[in-house]
This record gives sequence, structure tokens and C-alpha cells, in this order.
Amino acid sequence: MNMANQALILVGYQNDYLGKNGILHHVVEESSKLNNVISNTVELIQNLPDSILIVSTPITFTALSSIGRKSARNSF
Repeated sequence: MNMANQALILVGYQNDYLGKNGILHHVVEESSKLNNVISNTVELIQNLPDSILIVSTPITFTALSSIGRKSARNSF
């Protein structure tokens, strides 16, 4: 595997979900603990080559009634 052509993409690593005081923490708390999400992610990142690209993006939602409309971008 050529690491120059690889990236790690982290989706949804937001304080709302993973922070102990996050508003949605209760939604993922149990599964996060069972799967050791934070500790496994930290270990993965620490063991990656320095040259690898890491992309972190939040989860965003769009109202179903807005899907397909030009004005739907980044709307709730």
C-alpha cells in the first residue's frame, strides 16, 4: 500500500456525540464504550505515518422536505 495515496477519513467525531457533556452523547455512549472508539482511534492515529492525510468531517442533516432543492444546502 502506497501511503502517499491513502487518507484516513473520520466522520462524526464531534463533541456533541463523543464529549462526555455532549448533547447527543447518550445516543452513542454505550456502543462507544463497547467498541473503545476513542482509544482505538487515538491508537490508530498515533501509529500512522506522518505523511498520511487525515480528514475529519462532521455529520450534518438535511430536512427530507428539502432534498432535491437548490436551497437545501446546509439547511435544517
